[in-house]
Amino acid sequence: MFTQLIKLLSFINAMRDMEVSEQNNMYVHGEGELMVPAHLNFSKFVLDRLRKGNLDGARLRYCITGEELNVRELTQRAVSTAAALMRLGVARCEVVMVAGELCTAYLPTVLAVVFTGAACTSIDLECGSAILLHKFNLTKPKYVICTRLFWERYGDILTGLDYIKTFICFDGLDNMESVEDMVKCHVDVDAFQPVDVSGNDVGLIMYSSGTTGMSKGVLLTHQNLLARFELTGYVYPDVKLMNIYASSELNIITKTVIVFDESNAENICVGVVAPGVTVKVVNVETREALGPEQRGEICVRSPALMKGYLGAPLPVDEQGFYPTGDLGYYDIKKRFYLVDRLTDVICYIGYMVSPGDIESVLLQHPAVSEAAVVGKPVGGEVVELPVGFVVLKPGAVATVDELQEYVDQRVSRYMQLRGGVRILHELPRNPRRKILRKRLRDILALE
Repeated sequence: MFTQLIKLLSFINAMRDMEVSEQNNMYVHGEGELMVPAHLNFSKFVLDRLRKGNLDGARLRYCITGEELNVRELTQRAVSTAAALMRLGVARCEVVMVAGELCTAYLPTVLAVVFTGAACTSIDLECGSAILLHKFNLTKPKYVICTRLFWERYGDILTGLDYIKTFICFDGLDNMESVEDMVKCHVDVDAFQPVDVSGNDVGLIMYSSGTTGMSKGVLLTHQNLLARFELTGYVYPDVKLMNIYASSELNIITKTVIVFDESNAENICVGVVAPGVTVKVVNVETREALGPEQRGEICVRSPALMKGYLGAPLPVDEQGFYPTGDLGYYDIKKRFYLVDRLTDVICYIGYMVSPGDIESVLLQHPAVSEAAVVGKPVGGEVVELPVGFVVLKPGAVATVDELQEYVDQRVSRYMQLRGGVRILHELPRNPRRKILRKRLRDILALE
């Protein structure tokens, strides 16, 4: 399908033999080739694929309203909207915010923005005013395309942001440009050409999860997006189960390409390294690369790695590896296992203590239904005392002293709950049910 294919990181491939020798085979490389089109930016690549697809076949369906767009309709909307945006002045390297609840017009509008050469970012209707201001002030978009509901909820805030030049509404509001009017102006899909950009131009701005502070803007170039498309679409033979370990900054890191025996807990892992990706596990203090079965921070080098955070350089080491902040290891079969977040790891007199290890012991107590462990600083960042937070089962009774003794008798000396145990009615979690350890640390700070 592609007329020109290259290996995106050819210089890395050329260095591999030397690096593997230097690191005693401690770098793990994904098998298979990650191939991307050399002659296309992401906009042209996507548009070519849409033109060559089954135009009346596959459909984009909005499940709430039942509205549908087939490939032909989606492509026409994207092209017509892009042409209208360019007439309005949207240009290469500017930032356009697409805001509001999902609808059938959302995806073709995002594509339209990328076709103009601008960088597209987005925010959802339920973001809340604090997150809205943070993300808008971070990206400072000149153009905002929003739904009617988004404008009704946040319009007063948006009109106070002087860096916004133009407001556009999906479904039409008085004195505002309308996406629906834009798509009525027919543009020849076959004749339309997206704006020429370089592979290093930013196409999308996503956001980090924000579990360790306010979310950061993740800059994804056209080259990043091409690589991510290939990573996502890479076909593994004879695979029945697929598990993915990924992040906003890196996209796919590993995929499970082996069908594990689900009855054997030892076989449950995040998979093997994806094609074109290189991973190393390093000692969190010395940054020395580690071998199989040794726990450390997982660091990744990938063609899909973001350009950087907005307003900050790309945080990589001298070999180009990005530190994920995840604590884990790989086995002799080069399968990767996640243990914890490095930022959640507790430092106790030189020992790196994984909260998950202690939590698993707490959960074995018959009275405990939920458990979380964090460190309580008593010596700056040098010494933290492990503290347990638990939720008891309905009707169960247990004292904090009993729970502490239960753990301390079953773990190593440096893993003991020297900071004690706190009993809560519930653990703080985000909408994805992930425990918010920062909230627990805040509780300790108030004691």
